[in-house]
Amino acid sequence: MKLLILSSMGLILAAPMIAGDLETAHDNLKQAVQAKDVQAVKKLATEASVLARKTIATPAPAGAEAKAAWTKQVAYAKEVDLYTENALAATGLQAEPAKLVELIALLEKQNPKSKFLDAAYGPYFQALEQTENGAKVVPIAEKAVLSQPENVDILVIVADAAMAKRQTGRAGILAEKLIAVLEKKPKPDNMSAEDWEARKKSALGHAHYIAGMAHSERQQFSLADQDLRTALPLIKDDEQATAASLFHLGVANYNVGIAAGNKAKVLEAVKFSEDAAAIKGPFAQPASANVQRMKGEASRLK
Repeated sequence: MKLLILSSMGLILAAPMIAGDLETAHDNLKQAVQAKDVQAVKKLATEASVLARKTIATPAPAGAEAKAAWTKQVAYAKEVDLYTENALAATGLQAEPAKLVELIALLEKQNPKSKFLDAAYGPYFQALEQTENGAKVVPIAEKAVLSQPENVDILVIVADAAMAKRQTGRAGILAEKLIAVLEKKPKPDNMSAEDWEARKKSALGHAHYIAGMAHSERQQFSLADQDLRTALPLIKDDEQATAASLFHLGVANYNVGIAAGNKAKVLEAVKFSEDAAAIKGPFAQPASANVQRMKGEASRLK
């Protein structure tokens, strides 16, 4: 009986100690964030998160008064844990590339579903490239997309990677997902309206381009035509992507036109192919060859 009493007293005394330690850890972390002390933030955010989660995991006590105090303490611990994520993201995004990588990687480990990662992945991937860790970008993105399935920067990378591996089905699905996300996603708080509009247009162009290429590879020519037409004005600064789009628009319109006996469509395919042939690169010669074949077929149609 005495042992039970001592054990219970130990539990009762532990809660205030955790609360006091957590408040101190929270205060220390806030000071480190204000000082922009990367190493201190890295250490203190981890410590505060551990303490916060211990508090959150503490079982609810019996009794209305004790339970009310526990509820308040757990709510505070959740706020602290959330603040640790914010501290890692905010400090990381202001740090040099190597330190940014450290802090965002730590945040990923602490909570891969953190809302603060949404704005962090673009700079994170850029910092990995700057620190000669570019080879890690795709593996990190492939893992992160499971926890952050609507992150624009992640979707762009995994869609590109799928296309590069000729996983056209997956590339198309990811590109369509990216289009859907961009159409409903509000402007991020950390971006100006002008910057967000430019980013959105760039990502939409890329997404429609990948979707169109995937449809073309799978001989879904009507869908390829729709996506690539949408992509063209958005990717005009990328000469080789433009050439590829024009080439595949030629192929798509030719096939749609021949299937429907539509001479106008085939002639449109000729124009797309001529434009592709005019751009130096891997699509110039095959596009030029297609022009002659398409003109021959068009002449047979009324």
